[in-house]
Amino acid sequence: MSTKRTVNLAALNIVTHPHSKAGYTALLEEATELKQPIKIWGDVHGLLWSWYDYYDTGELYTGEIFIYSEIDMDQEWLDLARGEAASNKQLKEVTIPAHLKPHFKRVRFAFFANIHLIVFAEENAPDGSLGVTRMQKFLSRLLNDNRLLENRKFTEVQIRLVQSKEAIEEIFEKIAVKTLEILVEKPNGDDGGEAEQSVEDELEEENVSSYFIKMKAAPNEEIDPNQRTMRYMEEAALNGHVKARGVDRKTGRKKTVKTKDHPLIEGYEWDTGTGFLEFFLDGARKLAKKAKKKLRDRSRSTEEDQEE
Repeated sequence: MSTKRTVNLAALNIVTHPHSKAGYTALLEEATELKQPIKIWGDVHGLLWSWYDYYDTGELYTGEIFIYSEIDMDQEWLDLARGEAASNKQLKEVTIPAHLKPHFKRVRFAFFANIHLIVFAEENAPDGSLGVTRMQKFLSRLLNDNRLLENRKFTEVQIRLVQSKEAIEEIFEKIAVKTLEILVEKPNGDDGGEAEQSVEDELEEENVSSYFIKMKAAPNEEIDPNQRTMRYMEEAALNGHVKARGVDRKTGRKKTVKTKDHPLIEGYEWDTGTGFLEFFLDGARKLAKKAKKKLRDRSRSTEEDQEE
């Protein structure tokens, strides 16, 4: 009997300088071949196990990351029946092959080569999920392995959090913003986005890798960002972050919003009577499209609100 289940998907932006579509796919393919376990937290490890071109077009790749626990066999074991440490004799009676690992989960992911965006099961997937921060840590540690970087032109792989653009839009709807901070890391401008290309051109013109803007409202005023500032905030959702401080319009209380606290996570309804992979890839496409969606035109929205 099929049921409905909401599966949450999230995204991360993989960035190198210099970069190319072929470079990203080669990097991930080599990382898969490496079969290097990565400690994520505690005794939990991750292993990039599989990676393949789903349609054989070089556009959409998918695979699985294996999650498991690595037990330290040299630590003491507890005998619950006696309420004390297990004896050496008891332990010698138990033999667990080194290649067998407990707490096994599979985390499905999709990689969109043109925009170097990775989408993954963040919560409630049938075989396993991984939170955004832990996935970011796993990929950063794996892809910055010296064996992967030694013959490449870049010296670092950045794994950037993809943040909710709704959070940026709501900043100005719900807060009278008094201070605004925007950090933009150098994007890959040829991904097809006007904002990305424009921001990258500006950064390259001045030979800088990141751009930090801090604004403070005039006395008794609130910040009203122009199109250029909105463009930087749009880019910061993929390559950086935004922090706003101000006064809540409803309560009158001071409020701070950080986009880093609002990763782009979307829930998609899965009918358990159908295959998970096709459902996942369809959801991943939708999330990738949303990640690249432009911010609303604030001037137009304001005019429409006034007309209503």
